[in-house]
Formats: sequence, structure tokens, C-alpha cells
Amino acid sequence: MKMMDSIIANDKVVFLYKLKEGRAEQSFGLNVAKMVKLPQGILTLAERYTQEMEEEIKKKDKYKKVK
Repeated sequence: MKMMDSIIANDKVVFLYKLKEGRAEQSFGLNVAKMVKLPQGILTLAERYTQEMEEEIKKKDKYKKVK
């Protein structure tokens, strides 16, 4: 599996236009949406959904550790 190499600088993702082996440790969907200047309302909604999904994942991970 390959991924686009990137760095984070000043809270922004910078894509280095270089493929490297492995998979991304996080999604950059919201960063890309901001880069292409999607309307703020869409970004706000996407950020809220992202937080909700991350909280659900944390709950499931915590539940798995208890089992």
C-alpha cells in the first residue's frame, strides 16, 4: 500500500507530492476540504461528524479493552 507523503506545519497539512510505502496515520479529508475552500457551513458540519465518529471509535476501543 502506498500513500502521499506529508508533513503538518502551522496546523496545516502540506503534501510533499511523493509516494511512500505504508498507510496514513490519519485522514486529511477536512484539511483538503479547507484547502479547496468549501463553504464554512459544510466544514463545520463535517468537523462535528468527525468528532462524533472519533468519540464512537474511542468508546468501542475502550469496550474492547475491558473484555
